[in-house]
Amino acid sequence: MGRRGPHIKELFSLEGRIAMVTGGAQNLGLDMAEALGEAGAELVITSREADKARRAADAISEDVGVSVLGLAMDVTDEASVRAAFEEVADGPGGVDVLVNNAGGARLTGGGVTVEERLLEDFRYVLEVNILGTFLCCREAIPMMRDRGGGSIINIASIAGMVGRDRWV
Repeated sequence: MGRRGPHIKELFSLEGRIAMVTGGAQNLGLDMAEALGEAGAELVITSREADKARRAADAISEDVGVSVLGLAMDVTDEASVRAAFEEVADGPGGVDVLVNNAGGARLTGGGVTVEERLLEDFRYVLEVNILGTFLCCREAIPMMRDRGGGSIINIASIAGMVGRDRWV
């Protein structure tokens, strides 16, 4: 069979684009960052831990051969999010693709039922998974508008579908 249209690599090429992956220094975020880099995107990966972000950035750059900036960013901290996006604006020049991957939960109270769940643990879940997504979108959208468009991909865990706490 002959080709009738653009090759798949052409259709999904991210050459000339800048992609940011929050929580991109490990696990699924790291895998997504590598895939975006393989598609040709220049990368920005973030982690709460600057060293972890830089190590992951160096590894992806070496493995995939694209430019990768590793930044510390706490998605629950408005000033931290703003500072990271300002660094991206001053460095790579903006964001074309934002992958809101940072997420998490914690259980400091030791309980496993809803009644035992500490309010601070539940607030943490909301701050990381919802507030963090909002803060990053709020910073990325003006950059995307200035660059002629973009894509935002919000990642959710299966834990959000099945729940964790018991009620009995």
